[in-house]
Amino acid sequence: MILPVTQLIAPARIEVALVTAFGLGLLAGVTACVVAFGYRRFSTRPAPRGVGVLAGVAVVGLWFTAIAIQRTTGIDEPSLVYHATFVFAAFVCGTIAGDGGRRIGDALACHVFRSDEPVTRGGVASSPRSTRPFIEIRLPDTIDDCTGYSTVDESIKRTLAGQCVLLPHRLSTDEIESRLQRRLTRDCGVEYADVTFDSSGGVQRLCVGCRRTGIGPTLPPETIAVGVRTASPLHASVGDSVEVWDAEDEANRLVATGVLRAVSGTVATITTDSDAAVAFDVESRYRVVTRASVRSDVYGLVSTLGDVDETVTTHDVTANGPLEAEFVDWLPGTVLVLVRGDDVVPLPASNVSLEAGDVVYVLGTPSESSRLESDARISS
Repeated sequence: MILPVTQLIAPARIEVALVTAFGLGLLAGVTACVVAFGYRRFSTRPAPRGVGVLAGVAVVGLWFTAIAIQRTTGIDEPSLVYHATFVFAAFVCGTIAGDGGRRIGDALACHVFRSDEPVTRGGVASSPRSTRPFIEIRLPDTIDDCTGYSTVDESIKRTLAGQCVLLPHRLSTDEIESRLQRRLTRDCGVEYADVTFDSSGGVQRLCVGCRRTGIGPTLPPETIAVGVRTASPLHASVGDSVEVWDAEDEANRLVATGVLRAVSGTVATITTDSDAAVAFDVESRYRVVTRASVRSDVYGLVSTLGDVDETVTTHDVTANGPLEAEFVDWLPGTVLVLVRGDDVVPLPASNVSLEAGDVVYVLGTPSESSRLESDARISS
């Protein structure tokens, strides 16, 4: 005759097991509550759903680990079935209590810090020196475009205008700027954001932009990009100078010369002079030959710029303007090229002063580009 498990185990042991499982669940719930409370306090966002469960299960697992290290058992001399039942029940209690503790902790934090919404409409802007547990940063009513970047959709700028963003208290101005930029790029559909604060700690100017995509923004003046079908697979690399010959013409006619920009199977994208656009036929196939020339790293630089925050902007130096007589090293960012008359000076020396009529190509972050534009507006 097989007796039920409850008859094989003394009632006292069952009572101890229930109390222990309940205590572990309570401890798991309190731990998850504290974790969720702190997460909401410092991020103004609810903790992910799995965090509470993970905290609860971790507490139960740590308790069993401590018992194993001490080489004792949770219950005095229980049967094997009792061990398995107790462990399973403890983890179930920890899982349920952990999720419940996460919800309670998040609700308490929302009530205490009034941070149930990360971005809200209206409200009065607070300075970084506010004594409240969180600060409200009010965005300006007019959102500008970042210099050197593609403009974002107007609907996004209308949504951002006048919004209040909640951030944790006791952050420095630089930390607020960094946190606000991350929040905008993560939640609002923009890839770049530059924030300028006034003396009181409010947002004076906000510029947003998106990364330029496609080949168009990288084309030099008076050039085009054309896709041609090749008669045979290409062995050239991107950036090589090439000649395009008509493979179907018995006279072996040279169609155009240019630079290879991309290859996909038997289709090649080539940049060439805009006047050569009419020389290509949609139905024809062409033979692409690599020319002997000095290889340039320009296209590698252009490809790299597409993956980083920096961009290249162009600035004209006018007579009595803000850039005249400035040293190259004093400009925000890095001056890549200085065009002076017919001379093109790559990476000019830091002590070179700018003259009226010069054109400078500056590599910089959105913040540096905006600062250069702001200096120009203030001086003018």
